[in-house]
Amino acid sequence: MDRKTLQIFEAARLCYEMGLSQREVAQDLGVSPATLTRLLQKARELGIVKFTVQPPEDYSRDADTLARQLEKALGIKKAIIVPSSLRPEVVRKELGFAAAQWIAGQLKFKSRIGFSGGRSVAQIIPFLKKTADGVEVVQLMGGVSPTEIDIQADVIARNAASRLGGTCHVIHGPAIFPSEKELLQLMTNRIVADVVERFEELEISVVGVGTVTADNPLMQCGFLKEKEVTLLSESGCVGDICGHFFNDQGEECDAALARRILGIRLAQLAKIPKVCAVAAGRDKVAGIIAACRAGIPKVLVTDTETAEGVLQILGADGSERPKK
Repeated sequence: MDRKTLQIFEAARLCYEMGLSQREVAQDLGVSPATLTRLLQKARELGIVKFTVQPPEDYSRDADTLARQLEKALGIKKAIIVPSSLRPEVVRKELGFAAAQWIAGQLKFKSRIGFSGGRSVAQIIPFLKKTADGVEVVQLMGGVSPTEIDIQADVIARNAASRLGGTCHVIHGPAIFPSEKELLQLMTNRIVADVVERFEELEISVVGVGTVTADNPLMQCGFLKEKEVTLLSESGCVGDICGHFFNDQGEECDAALARRILGIRLAQLAKIPKVCAVAAGRDKVAGIIAACRAGIPKVLVTDTETAEGVLQILGADGSERPKK
């Protein structure tokens, strides 16, 4: 064992096996607290230290039961349930970690994977790791926010490609164009057309599910006029995926609006073998149900509270309960 590796091992053993404080260990090793932190991080990277957080037995049992019920009720292949939290930021990180683990199990040599924009999808990126060579990452939609850079679809795609050690295909433009004519003009660009053509070749896609509320970045940033927002609400719109707003049956609410959207179509998403929807929150329940009715997600990553909300509407067997 070389001196550097020995120091890493000693730091990990003193901290984690002997239970000494990090301040005491730093003094014993003659290093600064910042250096000790780096040594402990390196110990994890080298596999010298492996952490396992074991959830309470009743939670594991209940989450597994809930997942099986959700799969049956929504008609999807797999449901992944994470713990709920009073803090939305914590739930998003839980969703991101779980989704990243699922992605790691799906990727193989030259896999082609698409990512939408959005807050929940953005939380996946820090947890991604390279598990296969030659991965191609494709941006699924245009920009969703000029202020929240990390949730932009092109930023997510680039960061995902970097983490996965793959190549990236991005398109530059807003998620919703002012007119169909302007969008068609952009589509004549060979670089943009090349990315759009790749939608048909995708094997895996990861998308968020939006709401028809002021919290939706598309609403916040003024992509839609007030009249259009009102029309969506009046037409029974319950959510959106990649900027496409749909009703409770998963049908597009506004065909004219759909023709102004830069990105993948709902029908194209439904044809992709492995589509993972990442969404949590009571306000996402109707959108999740509708998206599954349209056959878009095959996998759902959500939290316990949202899963229970879905089952309250559909029932554990998928037979929708009558409204009171």
